[in-house]
Amino acid sequence: MSDNPPQGGRESRRFRRERARQLAKELLKSSREPPPPHRTYGTDLRWAFIFFLVHVGWSYIVPEETLLSVSAAWLLWGCALFFMARLFEHWSRDRNWRKSLRLTVVGAVTVVFLYFGAASIWLIAQPVYLYLVPTRNLIDARRRAFFVEQVGPRPLTNIEIALRDNKSGAIQAEQYSEIDAAPQNPLAPHYFWFTPSTPWDEDYTVTITSSKKPRVIQRLVVRSTHHVIQFAADVRVDGRSTPVLECRDSLLPESYELARASTQSCDEWMELSPEVEDKLQPAPYNVELPDGSLIAKRLRVPMPQSESESQSDMRLLSEWQRGKISSEVSQYPGKKILIMASSGRNTWSYAQNFREVFASSGWKVEGPKHVPPLDEHIIDVQLSTNGNLGTPPKPEALAVMNSFKEAGIKHRTRYMLDPDISPDLLVLWVGTKSPEGITPDECALIPFKPKAGASPPCSLIGQTPSPIPFPPP
Repeated sequence: MSDNPPQGGRESRRFRRERARQLAKELLKSSREPPPPHRTYGTDLRWAFIFFLVHVGWSYIVPEETLLSVSAAWLLWGCALFFMARLFEHWSRDRNWRKSLRLTVVGAVTVVFLYFGAASIWLIAQPVYLYLVPTRNLIDARRRAFFVEQVGPRPLTNIEIALRDNKSGAIQAEQYSEIDAAPQNPLAPHYFWFTPSTPWDEDYTVTITSSKKPRVIQRLVVRSTHHVIQFAADVRVDGRSTPVLECRDSLLPESYELARASTQSCDEWMELSPEVEDKLQPAPYNVELPDGSLIAKRLRVPMPQSESESQSDMRLLSEWQRGKISSEVSQYPGKKILIMASSGRNTWSYAQNFREVFASSGWKVEGPKHVPPLDEHIIDVQLSTNGNLGTPPKPEALAVMNSFKEAGIKHRTRYMLDPDISPDLLVLWVGTKSPEGITPDECALIPFKPKAGASPPCSLIGQTPSPIPFPPP
C-alpha cells in the first residue's frame, strides 16, 4: 500500500480509518508486552538472597537434624534456585539466547541440584550412633579395653559415655569432644579401660549421649562359653521402635535373655583389627584367652622411671596432701622417723617434702639418707618398723599408713616388719616413681640391713598383679 493518500473524499476517509486501526493495533500490542527484562533483575535477586539467608540460619532455628528439618532446608534452597533460574532466564532472553539453550542450562542445573538434595536428605535420614566393642582377651588377666565405634555418615560432638557393670553396679564415665564419621584410626583409636567385677561372665549397660542426637542405649553380654568368647548385643536409639543393632552368638547359654530372637552373629560388630589392639597404652604384659591360658607379651619387670630428671618423675606433695598427712601423724608428736631415699634429684626432692611435713607435725626426723646400693631401685613410698610376724601393730605406724591412703600417695599398702630396726623408730623408704600397672606390694620386702649376696628388692615381680580368673566351663 502506498503512503500517498488516494484521490477523492471517500477514498481519503477510508485511508484514514485504515491508518487509525493499524495504529490502535500497534498500541494494544505494545501495552500487552512485558516490561524490559532488566526491570525484574533486582526482584529476583532480592528474593533469592532472602531464601539463601533463611537457609543459612535454619540450623540455628531448628538444631535437630531430622528428616523433616533437612527437607525444609532443601525446600528453602529450592526457592532460592527458582528465583536464580528465573533471573538467568530473563538475563539470557535479554542476551537473545535461543530458548532451547536456556532450557538446557536451567534443566541441567536443576538435575544437579535435585541429585545432591536427594542424596543429602537420604544421608541425613541414616541413623548415626556409637557403640562399644570390648577386647576379646582379658588384658593383664584383669581388665578390658572398650573401643568406641561409630555408625553413620556424620561426625558426633560433645560425647558422654557411661558404662555400667550390671553385676556390681560400678559406673565409669568417659567424655570425647568429637569422633569423626570414619573407621578407627589405628594410630589413635578411641578406647578406655574397665575392670569387670566378674571376668568372663560380664553384663553391661552403656548410655551414650551427644550434641543434637538422640540418646543411645547398648546392652552387652561378654562370656566365655566352652572356652570360646561369646557376645550378645542390643543397641537402641531413642525415637526408634526397633534396635539399630542386634546380634547374639550361637554358643551363648539360653539363660541369657539378651537378643534371644536374633540369629545374627556378633562377629561383624564385635571384631577389632590386630593393629588397633596393638596400640593399647600401657602396652599389655600379658593377655588371658577365653580358655584360661595366658600369653606373655613382655616380661613384667618394675623398671622404675630412670633418674634422668624427666618430667614424668616429678612428684611433689601438694598443700592438700601435706594437710592430710599432718592431720594424722600430728597425733603422735615426738615419734622418730628415718627417711631413706634412692639417688636422683627428683626422688630426693620428694623425700625432702616428707621430711618437712613430718617435722612440722612435731616428729623427730632424721634424713633423708641414701639407701644402700642394693636398694637403689626401690619404688614409690614404703614404711618399715620393728617387729616380727605376730608383733602387735604400732598406732603411729598405722597413722602414717592411713595418712598416705587419705592423701592418695602411691605406697605399699602394709608396712614391713624388720627386727633390725630400733623399736622406737620408723623407717620411710622413698624410691623412684613406678610405672603404671605396678605397685610396691608386688616387690620383695626391703631389708634395713641387707645381707651379702641378697637380691635387690623389686628385681622380680609376678607376671600378673592379681590371680588369674578362671573362665566358666
